Amino acid sequence: MNNEKKYKDTTYLAGFIESKPKGAVDWRVEVIEKLDSSDLLIYCPVKYEAKKTGLPTGEHIKHVTGLKQSGNWELFDEEMSKIWWGNVRPDINRYEIIQQFKYRSLIDGNTERDLEYWGDFEAVARSSFIILNYRKKIPTWGTPAEAIVAFFLNIPIYVISDVSRTKMNSSLLWWVNETKGEVFPDINTCVNYVKEKYKLKPIEDKKD
Repeated sequence: MNNEKKYKDTTYLAGFIESKPKGAVDWRVEVIEKLDSSDLLIYCPVKYEAKKTGLPTGEHIKHVTGLKQSGNWELFDEEMSKIWWGNVRPDINRYEIIQQFKYRSLIDGNTERDLEYWGDFEAVARSSFIILNYRKKIPTWGTPAEAIVAFFLNIPIYVISDVSRTKMNSSLLWWVNETKGEVFPDINTCVNYVKEKYKLKPIEDKKD
């Protein structure tokens, strides 16, 4: 019998990584520290993508980039598959697999141990909501993929951005609106909203 703790809520921290690795770590660390709760499981892709490749955080980005630059396409595809799919190797319709991830979270729940096995697609699909950092001058391609998975599964998207709603990319804003998400100007505003909406208890207030 599995006696591991199952968390009330789970979130995925979506945003740029490859374009600005140091900044990708910094904002996620800040959110993790400020959202520290015994009710919330947080998947940080920078941390767990590195584990999939067996390299330290940050070094895995150089590793994958190096494979690309050297033309080692077979290993490049293998490493990217680990990052996005984890231990799963889909050989049927990919969206059907992503739907199954969501069903498993509803039936089995999410535990801390699960984080090491999930790829990014599964981590998004098993989330209660995702927090997405969108910076006007930092390009990112993985982030829209994560947002569209959340959109299709009706998972709320909470965006932290230096771009106002009126100037935000129309597709991203629509995905936010359709999932009953929100847009925030900074991390603190987003964190406070999430804490209140999901009634997250700080660890120091939670009795064993």
